[in-house]
Amino acid sequence: MLIDQIRDAALTARKSRDRITATLLITLIGEADSVSKNQGKPLTDADTIALIQKFVKGINEVISILEKDGTRTVDLGVAVTEKIVLESFLPKQLSEDEIRDELTFMKDELVA
Repeated sequence: MLIDQIRDAALTARKSRDRITATLLITLIGEADSVSKNQGKPLTDADTIALIQKFVKGINEVISILEKDGTRTVDLGVAVTEKIVLESFLPKQLSEDEIRDELTFMKDELVA
C-alpha cells in the first residue's frame, strides 16, 4: 500500500538525517492515521493520493505567496523540496503528447 511506502520513505529520511523530508512525511503519516481513525478503517491508496494532493495544494499556495514576497528564498526552497517529495508518491501524469498517442492508438484499434 502507498501509506507503507511513505512510512518506509520517512524512516529512510530519518536515518539519512533529511529533516525536511522526514518532517513532511511524518506529518503526512500523522494526518493519514487521523483520517483512518476517523473513518474507522485503513486508508486505501486512493484516499492516500487524495491526502497527498491536499498537501500539494497547500504547498502550491505557500509557494505562490513566497514567490510574490521574493525575500524568503530559503523558505521557498523548502516548499519546492516538499512539493517534489510529495509528487514522487503520486501517479505519473501523462503528457499531452502521450494522451494524443493513446487516443490515436485506441481510435485505430476501434476502426480495425
